[in-house]
Amino acid sequence: MASDDQRSTRRARGLLKIADEAGPGAGGVAAELGDAAVTLLEGSPDGTAIVDDGGRIVYWNAAAERQFWFERSRALGADLASLVFPDHLQTAVRGVLLREVGAPGEGLDERRLELAARRADGREVPVDMATRPIEVAAGRRLAVYLRDASERSERERELHADARRRSAVLDLGQLALEGMDMDRLLRQAVSLTVDELEVDRCEVWRRDDGGTTMTLRASHGWPAGGAGTKVPLATSSQPGYTLLRGQGAIVVEDFRREGRFGAVTPEGAAPTQSSISIRIPGTSGGFGSLIAAAEAPRRFELSDISLFVSLAQTLGAAIERSRAIASLADAERQIRTLVERLPSVIYRAALGTGGHWSFVSPQVEEVLGYTPEEWVGDHRVWERAVHPDDIDWVIEEENTCRRERRPLDIAYRIRRRDGEMIWVRDRASAGTDDGGGTLVVEGLITDITEQRAAEDRLRYLAEHDELTGLINRRTFETAVDAELSSRRLPGERGALVIIDLDHLKRVNDTLGRSTGDRVVADIAKMLREDLGGDQLLSRLDSDEYGLLIPGVGEAQALERAGSLLAMIRARTGAANLTASAGVALVERGMGVSATDLITAADIALHQAKEAGRDRAVAFTGEDRSRLEWVGHVRHAVTEGGLILYSQPIIDMETGIACAEELLVRMVDPVSGRPISAGEFVPTAERFGLARNLDHWVVARALELITSGRHVSANISAATIGDRSLTDEVAASLTRSGADPSLLTFEITETAATPAIESLRDFTGRVESLGCGLSLDDVGTGFGSLTYLRHLPFTELKIDMQFVHGVVESNADRKIVESLVDMAEGLGMRTVAEGVDNPALIEPLREIGVTCAQGYLFGRPAPVGLMGPEGVPRTLEAKRASGA
Repeated sequence: MASDDQRSTRRARGLLKIADEAGPGAGGVAAELGDAAVTLLEGSPDGTAIVDDGGRIVYWNAAAERQFWFERSRALGADLASLVFPDHLQTAVRGVLLREVGAPGEGLDERRLELAARRADGREVPVDMATRPIEVAAGRRLAVYLRDASERSERERELHADARRRSAVLDLGQLALEGMDMDRLLRQAVSLTVDELEVDRCEVWRRDDGGTTMTLRASHGWPAGGAGTKVPLATSSQPGYTLLRGQGAIVVEDFRREGRFGAVTPEGAAPTQSSISIRIPGTSGGFGSLIAAAEAPRRFELSDISLFVSLAQTLGAAIERSRAIASLADAERQIRTLVERLPSVIYRAALGTGGHWSFVSPQVEEVLGYTPEEWVGDHRVWERAVHPDDIDWVIEEENTCRRERRPLDIAYRIRRRDGEMIWVRDRASAGTDDGGGTLVVEGLITDITEQRAAEDRLRYLAEHDELTGLINRRTFETAVDAELSSRRLPGERGALVIIDLDHLKRVNDTLGRSTGDRVVADIAKMLREDLGGDQLLSRLDSDEYGLLIPGVGEAQALERAGSLLAMIRARTGAANLTASAGVALVERGMGVSATDLITAADIALHQAKEAGRDRAVAFTGEDRSRLEWVGHVRHAVTEGGLILYSQPIIDMETGIACAEELLVRMVDPVSGRPISAGEFVPTAERFGLARNLDHWVVARALELITSGRHVSANISAATIGDRSLTDEVAASLTRSGADPSLLTFEITETAATPAIESLRDFTGRVESLGCGLSLDDVGTGFGSLTYLRHLPFTELKIDMQFVHGVVESNADRKIVESLVDMAEGLGMRTVAEGVDNPALIEPLREIGVTCAQGYLFGRPAPVGLMGPEGVPRTLEAKRASGA
């Protein structure tokens, strides 16, 4: 059942919806919503903000104050994206908020985003963000819900950290068994402590043989000359007190209130404020003390203490073992002390089938249920206990290690004496010859069942949807790509189908999200049972399922999709609804990816929605031919199937080419002829390949400017927000030393319209590089003046529809004159596009147009082949030829 907090949140969102439907006319946000709504919002456990059409906060509830530590007086009027989001996310978040508040829609309620937010103290915390547009008297507003996701992230972090720490301690024990030098082992231990506990210093103090002093044996965070520092062995110092009086870990959270002993601080370092210390066990009262110190007050968690205790025990056992090597008479006692203090089974045995076990530690009874005598006495017990599916490869790996004389490190399943199957990690040294030709190794067997289960759970959650148990979108795309790249599609064909539940949001709003979740899970179960296990089925989004049907054509795919829709339609339950489907067909050799097919199916799905819902539509006909082009375009980008053309830009005063615009052509995979951009670029933009094309063209442009050529490269709307492009340009300019002013980026007025914030960021980066910026097709959109006022453009390209009319149309001439006057006043040059008539030259010169471009001066040609001498023809040459 839903908690009180969840019910309160849903009621608050319901009142926001009522306010939305009521429309403007009641005053401010609080007055519009009423006292009841504001009371519920104030009692909501989720941080809630309401922003205006500029993204500024007009309402900030109490939960948001607690969550982000910004008082309401500071939050009101502030830009939400700047207030609570890190710098690298602010532009993207602001764009989302402005889009959602400015365009009709249902908001992000069904598409919750997980983002990093920033509190007032600068600390970043994960949040789930959802939005809902509302209408109030002051205009359109956007309710933004920010749910704290820290607890979930913290659980995952703790799980990872615990597994990592366990492994690190075991690795340290293995290094000790392999005979690592004790000084190196201690240095690794103190470094591990500093990294895992996030402290400033860590040190190991050794009891000296005389029994009156202690010496600094290993440290991290001490100056290089600190080794060998001595302190009296007395309870007045932390090392001495820990060794003499310590019973377990000693935790000091604030030394200002510590009266038992004082901290030992290196000269010139900040005083110790917090610490944890423990005796390193060993003979004669212990080897010494392990101390971790922080220069600021802090708490140590139970997991920190557990790691510290394990490290001390491992170090104690390792030190004891090193001492035992020097004293053969005491070796057996020392080894057993080491064995009994490690949380693993230590063994000595020969590798491979029938390998003789000469020793196992007492932990074998705790881990596997056998006494040491039973395990050593039966040479086949290990072989019988290993899982039947693992035994062959495990023995093969042991034999390989024996032949190559390398250490063993494997994980496999083994059955305990009581029948329980567990996972163990088996690690052994490279081994030594026993003198009789048998290779004997020393190793550890550790129970990793819990760690393995945690890893499996994390892997499952990373690949599956938790609500339905179906694979998620990323896993589905990977699996579909694998099917397409293999030759497993029957009949060399198949279909990808997207099924979308009609009006699921209405169910969530009226019957509650829990009911909507049950509907989604029930339908997923129905689809899984109907399809069986041989077809890929995924939950792509909150209300979308995806499936791959192999070996079918269009008719069969539509029939199969129709039967699934009928099954959903016939379903009975708390909420009856229908579904729509989009079908994308694929054949061998099309060269498309899973992303392309999902995009195509999604287009068909929208067609089904527009046609009335509750039906299936296939992506076929002309659309199908465009889908085939996707593979051709991708192949052209990756396999060198693109050709760079250019067209000269002529200086109207000198008549000489001053620059050239770069244009891309694609080689037709069938005829080999160059294909113009208009034939394939729209398809590339629709299927997300425009960025690839832009990167290719800009890379060629950067090569050209190194030889002194002045070039312009067109940039699509999709690339404007791609910071990697300008990063690549900056890196190339640094390497080559080319003049950045020789490169101009062209952005069409219509392409820039939906992305003003991204455009502002992009143009700022380009300006900082020293490159030029050209506003292309001026006059075809409605944002010219806005762009010219706020963005650092250096050039205006006047659209050909106005240029062609300067001779016969007084209106067109006035428009061109106005654009030229405005550009001159702003310090920009102008380029007249589409100049293909000699009669246009004198009027354009009279008006004051700076440059011209068009067929009159040369058609686009492969780069470097524009004229007979490899350079563009001049205006005067064109006039002399009578063109």
